[in-house]
Amino acid sequence: GSSPGATAEQMWQWRARLVANKEGVLYEDGFVQIGIKSQFQAGRGRIQVFVGNKREAPLTSFSFRATFPNELQGGPAGVPSVVEARQQAQFTVSAECLGAFRGCPDLDIAFACSGEARNMALSLPITVSKYLEPAAGGGGAGPTAGEFEGRW
Repeated sequence: GSSPGATAEQMWQWRARLVANKEGVLYEDGFVQIGIKSQFQAGRGRIQVFVGNKREAPLTSFSFRATFPNELQGGPAGVPSVVEARQQAQFTVSAECLGAFRGCPDLDIAFACSGEARNMALSLPITVSKYLEPAAGGGGAGPTAGEFEGRW
């Protein structure tokens, strides 16, 4: 049986949570649950993507393509072509920040299940703020008032 996709409101809520958090659901419907766990340090991002197959049949011809904004480089590695029935697969997306950028990477996710083709256009919630690091100083607790004023 066919299953409806996520509503626009659900997708907006998941994306909003992931902009502010390091892990959570990116997308979910009757076929799949896609979650991410991310870490960013020194201009480099590493995003673990988890794809859970919710069906009794395998997801075949699975593909995950990412299109990055100009000042962001990277891509997925280790993407499986099949996600077995009721199993979870995982792979990594790298994202290196080369400068200020606008927008988020666009994702095109496609697969087939029991002869039904599915295609999802999503965005990976990587924003320039993910690459910001706290200012050092004052014994590791942030800059002192004098250090802050000196930088500002």
